Amino acid sequence: MKLRIGHIKYKVIERKKPKLDDGTECAGLIDYYEHEILLMKSLSKEHKKKTLAHEIVHGLLHESGFESDDNDGIHTEDNVNRIGLTLHGFLKDNIEELYKLYKE
Repeated sequence: MKLRIGHIKYKVIERKKPKLDDGTECAGLIDYYEHEILLMKSLSKEHKKKTLAHEIVHGLLHESGFESDDNDGIHTEDNVNRIGLTLHGFLKDNIEELYKLYKE
């Protein structure tokens, strides 16, 4: 699957154990340079959706010019967690109406 965030297409890839640059395993991550979103393959379907929403928020903030290492700004992990969970719930509750609105 590919998702467009801003003007960039990100390929969504399931991996056994995605790892951050420091080697820490995580449920998901976004690579702004390779244009990939990596998700842990063993996650439940619901956890995978929540993790994808979280990584999409990272991508939206990045493509909007908010740097991820700005701990005093909007792009903190805590803010991304909050927005990601809210986005997940919004999509889950409204996906059919959104599909009707946005389908070609």
